[in-house]
Amino acid sequence: MFFLCVTLCNNFLFLIMTATTHTNTQKAVLTVATLTSFLGPFLISSVNIALPAIEKEFALNAVSLTWIVTSYLLSSAIFLLPIGRLADLKGEVKLFKLGMVIFALSTFLCALSPTGIFLIGMRVLQGLGAAMTMTTGAPLLISAFPPSERGKMLGFSVAAVYLGLAMGPFVGGILTQHLGWRAIFLFSSVLGILGILLTFLKLKNILPQNPRESLIIPAPCCMAQPFF
Repeated sequence: MFFLCVTLCNNFLFLIMTATTHTNTQKAVLTVATLTSFLGPFLISSVNIALPAIEKEFALNAVSLTWIVTSYLLSSAIFLLPIGRLADLKGEVKLFKLGMVIFALSTFLCALSPTGIFLIGMRVLQGLGAAMTMTTGAPLLISAFPPSERGKMLGFSVAAVYLGLAMGPFVGGILTQHLGWRAIFLFSSVLGILGILLTFLKLKNILPQNPRESLIIPAPCCMAQPFF
C-alpha cells in the first residue's frame, strides 16, 4: 500500500511538472482540485486511527466519540446539494475559495480543541468546507481543460480520493504515535493553507457567472431527517 501511494504521488507530480502544453492556470486548477479531493478522505481515515487517543484525552463516551466522525460525514452530505445550487447562483470559483478557507480554518481549530464538544462543532464546520470544495472541484476541472483531457484530469481527482483513504491510516498512525492526534489536523491545515494560497494567486473566474433562479433551502433538512 505504501509503495502504491508513493507511485501515485510520483505520477501526479510528474504530470504537473512536465505538462508543458498546459497553462499555469490549468496546472493550478488540477493541483488544488486533487488536493481537496485528497484531504477529505485522508481526514476520514486518519481520524479513525486517532479516536482512542481522543477518547483518552477528553474522556468521551462511545456516542460522543462516534460523533467526531459522523458529524463531518453528516455535514458534508447535508450541504452538498444546496451548495451545488448556490454555486450555480454565485459562481463555482467563489464557492471553491470560500470552501478552502472554511476547511483550512476549521481544521486548524480542530487541532486547538479544548473539549470534545468543540471538536465535534469544528468537524461540522469542516464538513461544510469540504462540501463546498467537493461540489465545485469537478466543474473547475471541466471548465479549465478541453474535452479531450477532461477524463484524464477527473481520473487524477478520483485517484486522489483513494490515495487519501489509503494514506490516512498510515500517516495518521505515525503522527498520532509520535506527535499526538492534534498533529493530524495541523498537517492537514498546512496543506489547506497551501491550497488557499495557490487558489487565490492562480485561480481566476474561470467559469462564467450566470445568475439563475432563487435558491431552494429545505433540501438540507430533508437530507438530514433520516439521521435523527
